[in-house]
Amino acid sequence: MTSPLLTFATDTDSDTHTTSNTSNEAEHWLVLVVDDEPSVHEVTQIVFRDFLFENKPVKLLHAASAAEAKTLMDTHDEFAVMLIDVVMETDNAGLELVNYVRQERCDQMVRIILRTGQPGTAPEASIVSDYDINDYRCKSELTVAKLVACVTNALRSYRDLVTIRELVREKEILQKDIEKNNQDLLMITWQLRGEIQQKNAVQKALSQSNSKLESIINNRTTPISLKSPDGRYELVNRAFTEQLKVWNVDIIGRRDSDLFCEDIAAMIRYNDQKVCQSLEPLQCEEVLPSKAGDHFYLCVKFPIFDNSGKFVSLCTICTDIAERLDAQIEMIQFAQYDSLTNLPNRSLFIDRVIKAVEHNQRNQKMLAVLFIDLDHFKFINDSLGHEYGDKILIGVAQRLQSLLRTEDSVCRLGGDEFAVLLSHLSHEADLVNVTEKIYDTLAAPYEINNRTLEVTPSIGVSRCPENGTDVHELLKKADIAMYKAKKSGRNGYRLYMTEDDLQVQERMNLESVMRDTLENDLSRLQLVYMPTLGAHTKVIQRVSAIVRWQHPERGELGPESFIPIMDEIGLSKEIGHWVIAEACRFAARQYSSGQPLIVSLALSPRQIKQEELVKFIKQTLDETGCPASCLEFEITEQVLVHNCTQVQTALEALSDFGVRIAISDFGVHFTALNVLKQLPISAVKTHKELTLSAVTSEHDKALLQTIINFIHHIEIDVIVDGVSNIAAWTLVGRLLAQKHNCFTQGAFISKPAYEAGLQEALMSALDVWQQRVLHL
Repeated sequence: MTSPLLTFATDTDSDTHTTSNTSNEAEHWLVLVVDDEPSVHEVTQIVFRDFLFENKPVKLLHAASAAEAKTLMDTHDEFAVMLIDVVMETDNAGLELVNYVRQERCDQMVRIILRTGQPGTAPEASIVSDYDINDYRCKSELTVAKLVACVTNALRSYRDLVTIRELVREKEILQKDIEKNNQDLLMITWQLRGEIQQKNAVQKALSQSNSKLESIINNRTTPISLKSPDGRYELVNRAFTEQLKVWNVDIIGRRDSDLFCEDIAAMIRYNDQKVCQSLEPLQCEEVLPSKAGDHFYLCVKFPIFDNSGKFVSLCTICTDIAERLDAQIEMIQFAQYDSLTNLPNRSLFIDRVIKAVEHNQRNQKMLAVLFIDLDHFKFINDSLGHEYGDKILIGVAQRLQSLLRTEDSVCRLGGDEFAVLLSHLSHEADLVNVTEKIYDTLAAPYEINNRTLEVTPSIGVSRCPENGTDVHELLKKADIAMYKAKKSGRNGYRLYMTEDDLQVQERMNLESVMRDTLENDLSRLQLVYMPTLGAHTKVIQRVSAIVRWQHPERGELGPESFIPIMDEIGLSKEIGHWVIAEACRFAARQYSSGQPLIVSLALSPRQIKQEELVKFIKQTLDETGCPASCLEFEITEQVLVHNCTQVQTALEALSDFGVRIAISDFGVHFTALNVLKQLPISAVKTHKELTLSAVTSEHDKALLQTIINFIHHIEIDVIVDGVSNIAAWTLVGRLLAQKHNCFTQGAFISKPAYEAGLQEALMSALDVWQQRVLHL
């Protein structure tokens, strides 16, 4: 009666960091690191410098590409472990190297660990099963401890495979010796006693070999089994019985259909047959009934041959990858969804739009892309904090999701920008109705932390196929329409029109010419100076500096034609620095000539937020020799309304080294008057429209009088702008009567002049004052 193939060993034989009695008696474990990042090699070298596994160190060989790795494999003995990067000289270099090792070199022993530094572009789960790899990890998750553990498991697996291979060979040799000895016993009876002793010795060695194999298999934490070619279990390890939920405790000699339900048994039998027919290793995924519930297992199946080459057993090693798949799903969620609102992000939204366009082209329907931006959202973040801003964004996401159908989609593009895909639209009227509903819903007040906040949307809409079929083109045109909605006063929506492209092209051309001006021909930029007349001093003590741009095609442009656009495209810093430097040089020349003037120039909202602005102004004053008292900066009243704290810090820093500060366009936004006492303000310039309307409106006249009286009372200079005709001149003269430190400015007094003609303009302005003073 023949003995069983293997018998189970006791629990005392551990395989963790002990000396193995295998044929692999090299002084080290040979590990190949394949990665195109030098830092990865350096870190790996450091991590395994003093590492020992079973009292043997790791010897690392390094390759920066798949080609170098192949060369090393040709010149070195068998590798125990390979750490391979996925993306090297090509996106699939790592996977191609795996095929080379497994298919061309037919090396099934080496343990392969794939690593990637790009989790957003990681292989699909199917790749893990299609390629014969043993582990797959993201570099970002491989801490020192996890890297050591990962390599330790790989070395343990390699050692086990080497041990199994050698023990099987040893077993086959021993069995062959037994057969030979049995024949010899029949032929040579006089050697019977010696042969019996030799047979006993061989049987003892075989038993020891089986014990070693059983100990190795039983101490593995992954289920391992051996089956005969007809599918009957010959051996299972302890993990198989402890982890998997089977129907029958008596496993040996039974088939999968005796242990599992029909579907699972059929799946296992299908994969087993692949190996039995091809006699090649196979890596596959199987859903097995574990005692903790059905789990995904990565199963490595390979044939075992006897010494004559006959297929005798099928070995299966199963690794629970449920946790890894959960991590991959979480990684996909992170890569495709916004973490705050849980909405799809731009990449996933673009993919959905592409599919919707393809579908709509087949059914001849219309779809639309809505680009949504929240008006003045930054003000909420700056004034109330990001907690309120985040809750507003979450509220917007929830409102949008509640409005849309299952075939529609919404995403957060970033910041306070959202996009909506509307599919299967029959008529443009449907689109308008849905857009208005979205607008009304988003514009409704938000209740956050017992506060009522109003955040209105600006919405741009592009239509497919009318405005194109390319997703990026549709998003761009919806963005253009949204920008037009903002330019029209915000708080509304606009459908993309063909003429919008012409305006965008004009803006792009304007940007291109301005960049060329700043880089190659600053002479196109010049300053003109608008005199400001003292109401009673008969002296012009200040001028307003205004930048003009000589456009090569459109001629001379005033700041209102290009400064707002330069602010939007990020060129205001360069232009602003040029204006400040040129104004300082002019003021320095006037001061040196004995005719000092206060030179006033406007700061845009974007300029006042520049961190290095104060430092640049101080440096420019020092370089040009311009006295700080000759320089005055104007900020609009609106800047104070929305950025008071930030503006106050900058203005106080400028005031500290003597620069004068003025508020312009005063009287339209109704700034809290106590702000004038809190900030270092030296002058207030009223809005020119208020001056013009005061000529015909008693209400506005009274308002202008009140502003002048208050500003004069707190001893701040008053500049009344907008004196463009005799009626305004007469009115302002009466309002400023008997008041000192009051000034007027406007086309009726003097038009802006270049520096070369400034003196003539100043004399002309004085003549106007002398000629008109009798009319007051």
